[in-house]
Amino acid sequence: YRVEEGVPEDRKYFQQLFQYAQTNQLSQPDQYRDVENLLDIDSYIDFNIVFVYLNNASWHGNNHFRFWRARKTSGEPFADGKFRLLVWDFDHFVENPAYDNLADAVDPAGGGFFMGFPDRTLLLRALLENTGFRNRMLNRYASHMNTTFRPERLEAIARDEWAKIDQQIDWHLNRWSQPIGRVDVWGQFVTDAFLLLRDHLRTHLHAGPDVSFR
Repeated sequence: YRVEEGVPEDRKYFQQLFQYAQTNQLSQPDQYRDVENLLDIDSYIDFNIVFVYLNNASWHGNNHFRFWRARKTSGEPFADGKFRLLVWDFDHFVENPAYDNLADAVDPAGGGFFMGFPDRTLLLRALLENTGFRNRMLNRYASHMNTTFRPERLEAIARDEWAKIDQQIDWHLNRWSQPIGRVDVWGQFVTDAFLLLRDHLRTHLHAGPDVSFR
């Protein structure tokens, strides 16, 4: 890991976070609380949710994890000195919604796209040993699935964004000689993923059955 902005000494705080997760039992409240003091838990959860939900296949290398923190703390929003994550680089996602990206993320050996890189998911796996974290992650999954990731919302956004780049598609193909995903494929993907992820959550995070409220 390297520091892109800031000073080299900033890296020690990042290393401290991962070393602590590697050498402590985060299932214990005190140890988990220590990590909470270093990491914005909801930011970390949201980062993992969006990458898993949208089947991002480009997040197993060093360059695909970007953390940031405020060096000068204050009472302003996000100025508490905790690490937060940036979501970026979605140029490669698995168009098969049945692909279980969550299975790769929780595999101790580093499965699938993490093959040979188990350290990339060490922090997530360590945190999932804590029941409170696991429940928090499940609740945020449910919240996003009922709002942020509703298929009709994502498809509408995709069509709006597609319209902005439609005139550039031929240029893209000529320059990179690589096809670009079709908006109709995306629409079907988010519809199917919305249904399939529930099974993945039950399998790997022990989520309960669906409950409908009227």
